[in-house]
Amino acid sequence: MSWLDSIFLGDELERGTELDAKIRALNQAKFEKGVLDAGQLEKANANLEKESAAVHSAQIGEDFSAGLSEGYENVTGAIKTGLAAPFRFAWDSIPWQLLIVGLLAGAWYLGLFNGLKNKFAK
Repeated sequence: MSWLDSIFLGDELERGTELDAKIRALNQAKFEKGVLDAGQLEKANANLEKESAAVHSAQIGEDFSAGLSEGYENVTGAIKTGLAAPFRFAWDSIPWQLLIVGLLAGAWYLGLFNGLKNKFAK
């Protein structure tokens, strides 16, 4: 997501990478002077890897995608709930017996029982 990095980070990713390289060089110089031993240098480099600018860039991309999908779910969930509310209200408030009577009356009105009426008239 390089376009996302350019929007939210600007040039900070490049600057962060440069600063990480400078810190590594300073740690190496301290190791060569004897200020740091090999274990401390490895620990410092491991910490740099965990907290590097690239790691933060990847985290921003993951969080952006997660937020985008969560927002999409919130919006579509609200729309689905809003559209389904009147039907759910009718379904929950009208007894099932009246629903069946209404369906039969609608079928009678549409003439779906005309074939049965002609069959029994013979």
